[in-house]
Amino acid sequence: MAARLIVLDDGLGPALADELSARGRPATTVAALGLAGAGDADVLAAVAARDGVLVALHPLGVRTLAAPVAHVVAREAAARRDAVHRHAAAIAAQRRGLRRYR
Repeated sequence: MAARLIVLDDGLGPALADELSARGRPATTVAALGLAGAGDADVLAAVAARDGVLVALHPLGVRTLAAPVAHVVAREAAARRDAVHRHAAAIAAQRRGLRRYR
């Protein structure tokens, strides 16, 4: 079974996607998918089409989630990065709904 794609929302950046990829976790950013500035529904639809999971820093403005969402709750960039690395396996395994990671 192939590893699921982790899609990082604005604020997490391409360096983190590169770090995850170097560790064997397929990862990209919303911007790399050509969706910078797109609405939450469009981003979720694109992530769902790739059977991925979205990692977001903010609550989403949609009621129904088309793809799983990992909400990273941390104020500082270093803490966000650490949370994504620490929970990467759980994030990639998430199949539906919203889950918070600290």
